[in-house]
Amino acid sequence: MIRVLVIVVALIVAVMLGLGGLVHFNVIPDITGGLIKPVDQKAETAPPPGPPPRVDPVFLGMAPFSVPIIQNKTVSSNIYFALRLELAPGTESAVAKFLPQLHDLYLRALFQMVPEMMERRTTPDFRAIKDRLKVITERVVGTGQVKEIIIMSAFIR
Repeated sequence: MIRVLVIVVALIVAVMLGLGGLVHFNVIPDITGGLIKPVDQKAETAPPPGPPPRVDPVFLGMAPFSVPIIQNKTVSSNIYFALRLELAPGTESAVAKFLPQLHDLYLRALFQMVPEMMERRTTPDFRAIKDRLKVITERVVGTGQVKEIIIMSAFIR
């Protein structure tokens, strides 16, 4: 009799452990009311979080500028500038329609600033030029559209 009782208890324990394993691995639904914690399959199959997707910068090139340096009522030299605008993503078309106006205003500002700088210096102050062009850009295009004005090259001839 004791042998039969031990066999029945062992059989019940084996069935209970088997059902617990099936519930734990989500083979059958949990009928215990949350007593057994199932494995979260979404966490296992979801890829590990990686770095955020890289957003490539957007650039808009401009035609080069030639600014004469007039000293003693003669043109002593010329400075050539090549500029590029770094845009906020999605603003290419909005800024591109202002490109002719920006080119004109940049040229006017450079005609005013560069000869005055060259009276006191041997090279232009690029930081002051970029700051002035940034102010002009924000007035024409609006704030937040152009991130940076990049001077690609500048040389005196």
